[in-house]
Amino acid sequence: MIMWVIIALIIGGIAYYVYGGQGNKYGSSGGVKETTTKEAGTATTGTEIVLAPVAGHTPSQNGTANLEEKDGKVVVTLNVAPVLDGPQPAHIHMGDCLATGDVVYPLTSLVEGKSISTLDVSMEALKAQLPLVINVHKSADEASVYTACGSL
Repeated sequence: MIMWVIIALIIGGIAYYVYGGQGNKYGSSGGVKETTTKEAGTATTGTEIVLAPVAGHTPSQNGTANLEEKDGKVVVTLNVAPVLDGPQPAHIHMGDCLATGDVVYPLTSLVEGKSISTLDVSMEALKAQLPLVINVHKSADEASVYTACGSL
């Protein structure tokens, strides 16, 4: 009995380490980290979101989305493990990773796992629209296949 408890604790610790404390393969709001940086004498507030693989979809990708407000606009920087050759569409959708709704903001397609988009919205206005989710799609032709997802 004690051996099974020890094994369960070890497996739980490994899962916590691998998923960065998320424990959710669909991405979660628990993966949101608020950050503050100073750049050229001005303070900016940002948010880092963990993008996790979506269960049952292949290929799958891990990565991050960094949202930072600059001059009243939100800059979204996506960095995911590149697994495909062509561009991958990405969007901010209504809902969450389990129930994705309509596209609210299209993002620049990822090329080699990277994308930077500037949204004509402030961080405060964006957060007022929650729940929102960032989805990375396999390709334009296979947009129904999500390769990574994370809740804002």
